[in-house]
Amino acid sequence: MKKLFLMITTLLLVLTLSACDDLCVGNECAVEEKDEVIIEPEVCELPNIVYDGECKDPATLCPTGEVYLNGECETAALVCDENQVLDNGACVDKVEPEVCDEVGTNLLIYEHINGHGVFVDREAPLLFEYELATYVKYQLSYLSCTCRDADLNYWQMMYIEVYKGTNAIKTISFGSDGGHYTGGMWGDSSPTPGGKTLEDFENEFIPWLIAQPYETLKQISVFKNVEYNGITNGVQIDAGLDDSGVDMIDAYTGSSVSTNNMIRIVNVLLAYHDEKY
Repeated sequence: MKKLFLMITTLLLVLTLSACDDLCVGNECAVEEKDEVIIEPEVCELPNIVYDGECKDPATLCPTGEVYLNGECETAALVCDENQVLDNGACVDKVEPEVCDEVGTNLLIYEHINGHGVFVDREAPLLFEYELATYVKYQLSYLSCTCRDADLNYWQMMYIEVYKGTNAIKTISFGSDGGHYTGGMWGDSSPTPGGKTLEDFENEFIPWLIAQPYETLKQISVFKNVEYNGITNGVQIDAGLDDSGVDMIDAYTGSSVSTNNMIRIVNVLLAYHDEKY
């Protein structure tokens, strides 16, 4: 009986000791207090960042074509530099809008002369300018006739092409809507007070104008070989005969508003063309 009691007592002691973590005093266990382990956060050198507890280069975190931004991988095309914009899925440099001068470079000034010899500076808007390999296309609007009734005083539209380098005129044309005088026509009534029609101008006067070299044309202010309202040309005009066999200068005397202002506006445009091209 005593043997059995001793065995039970020994077994209980062993179990008690095994339940103690560290230190035992008698039948009591004193648990040893352990210091708390503090894990310092990972510190990375830029441009690396902490990702999954490790320092990693953001460029390696995302698949090809994406970038790491604000904790996520985003399509690279959606993230552009501040000086770029997204264009068709790609980042391209921003194009700053062109700033025009206050007055603008598309406004030509010419000295208009009416049938009474009165000179007035007028504006001629250059509405279209397109450069090709060997010549430039222009479209400009100017006022020729001012001495007719109000319903005949229109701004006309001239289409003119000028060769680069030589300043030679390639072509001149005016629009028409079937013969009615409008702002798209050539600048005077048809026929003029002198009896010349738009067709006459297209067949006779405009071909003469086109044939003039710039060095000659810029010395001509009026379609005259004599003084006209205080103007004398720097060269003599040899215009030949019109279709009826009359000297062209005499034949177009009654059409001076159209002839003179057409010469003047062409000279102003050629001066602009010469300086630019």
